[in-house]
Amino acid sequence: MIASDPAPALPRDYPPAVLSRMSWMYRVFHYVLIPALLRLCTRLRVEGREHLPHTGPLILVSNHADNWDTYVTGLFLRDRVLNWMARPDGLASPWLGRYWRQFGAIPADAAGLRLALRILKDGGAVGVFPEGVIAPGLVRAMPGSALLALRSGAPVVPVAVWGTERIRAWSVFDPPRVTVRYGPPRVLARVRGRGAQAAIDALMREIAGMLPPRYRGVYALGDDRPMAEVDPHEETGRP
Repeated sequence: MIASDPAPALPRDYPPAVLSRMSWMYRVFHYVLIPALLRLCTRLRVEGREHLPHTGPLILVSNHADNWDTYVTGLFLRDRVLNWMARPDGLASPWLGRYWRQFGAIPADAAGLRLALRILKDGGAVGVFPEGVIAPGLVRAMPGSALLALRSGAPVVPVAVWGTERIRAWSVFDPPRVTVRYGPPRVLARVRGRGAQAAIDALMREIAGMLPPRYRGVYALGDDRPMAEVDPHEETGRP
């Protein structure tokens, strides 16, 4: 049982999921630096912002086209920390780990799952990239994010983001169109005979439907391959 597991030790500089404890770096990036860079280097379009709850537990589930996605998709969740689940090896790095923790990152492993459940129980927000890799075209998602939603009962907001892979240092001269699209929140329910993988596949198909066709990858509409035959890390290439 999750409740009986010992809670993982938190680093001293780990920011709790409340605004009053945001790190100074989180505040600077969230309210100043990222908005300024996006205005300067992109033509940003945001759809469905009304689907983001201002309070209460929340799981943000997004595709992962580029490293920019972490900053862009969470930017419109105002006045609260979004704790992204991140690679454990990255968090173990002395420098990268400290940097990520300033933004509320938690490890995408068993200890991180327990911590994420605790954050959600306290009314916080957790962000998940179910694919586990950066890929402009969707690849097979891993079931951990569905376990988080099923065990917590927290509402899930699906997010589709594209165009971030085109942001470059010279984008100020020719800003690419970047789009973030939020879907309505829902609570994932357990279905008899269907596991976490089936639940996350269904959610990823919904995200695929929110993306332009060239980004849908293995979840493309009309792809009739059984999902059991799809490699979890199958690359589909850049559009």
